[in-house]
Parts: sequence; structure tokens; C-alpha cells
Amino acid sequence: MRLRWHGDSSSRQADLAPVEPMDPIERLYLAVLAARGGDPAVSRTAKLFREGLPKMAKKVAEEAVEVGLDAVQFEREGVVRETAGSPPLAASTAR
Repeated sequence: MRLRWHGDSSSRQADLAPVEPMDPIERLYLAVLAARGGDPAVSRTAKLFREGLPKMAKKVAEEAVEVGLDAVQFEREGVVRETAGSPPLAASTAR
């Protein structure tokens, strides 16, 4: 269970309340922020931040097209692979 501190952090009395689990968009946002300052040689996200907004927009558009094509072809595994952030399938199992 995650807890969030409420009120003045300098108070002696703990005022913690349960927080709902993060939704996937919040997790994605936090992951992007964490990777943003990483080494561009290791992190594709850090590399995209370094290359700028036009390059980021192009990459998002490319990924959206790939998901769309998999979806209209009813290729569930492709949609999951493209949206889950997992590494590509091995060459022997790729379409």
C-alpha cells in the first residue's frame, strides 16, 4: 500500500493516508521523467529528449502506426508488444 504525507511535514504527528495505486499513464509519466536525464547511449528516452521535440513526435507517430496496423490485422501479440515497452521478439518469432 502506498501512503501519502498530508499536511505540514515538520509536524511531529504523522498524518499518512492510503493512496490508490498509480494508473498506467501515471506510471508511464514517472518512468519517462526518470529516464529523461539518463545516458543517451543507454536510454532511448534520454536520446529522444536530447534530439528534441520534432524527433520525439516522429517516434510517437511511428509507434502509433505500428500499433494501428497490428490492431486492424487482429495481431494481439503485436499490439501488446508495441504498447508494453517490451523488447522486440527474436527474429525467429517476428512477423
